[in-house]
Amino acid sequence: MISRLLDLFLAYEVDPNVNLIILKGNGRAFCAGGDVAAVVHDIRKANWKSGAQFFSKEFILNYVMATYTKPQVSILNGIVMGGGNGVTMHGRFRVATETSVMYFLFSFSFVPDCNATDWPKFCILFHGCFSCGR
Repeated sequence: MISRLLDLFLAYEVDPNVNLIILKGNGRAFCAGGDVAAVVHDIRKANWKSGAQFFSKEFILNYVMATYTKPQVSILNGIVMGGGNGVTMHGRFRVATETSVMYFLFSFSFVPDCNATDWPKFCILFHGCFSCGR
């Protein structure tokens, strides 16, 4: 998913027919986050390179989104978890819906790669719309 989003963002940046990017999840979740369990599994098998590649690509996508010249709207339908939280912060506009559930990975000691400094802002912005490790 990260590779596909990165390809699309780079293509749309130079496409004069694209004036706005709208991100919305397909189904019950905006984003369930990255496959952290797979990364941990690979590290335990001494394959740290796959995790490094995964996070490298994710951070490149985050940078592209944060410096994007066209407006982005994230419609936060359903579960917004892990990397999905990072994606939401890079766009100009975030729309919480009646089904939005914000979830941060503190409950199992995962140090967030995105939005750790935005946690207090999230608490205010999505008051009543998120679950924090419950």
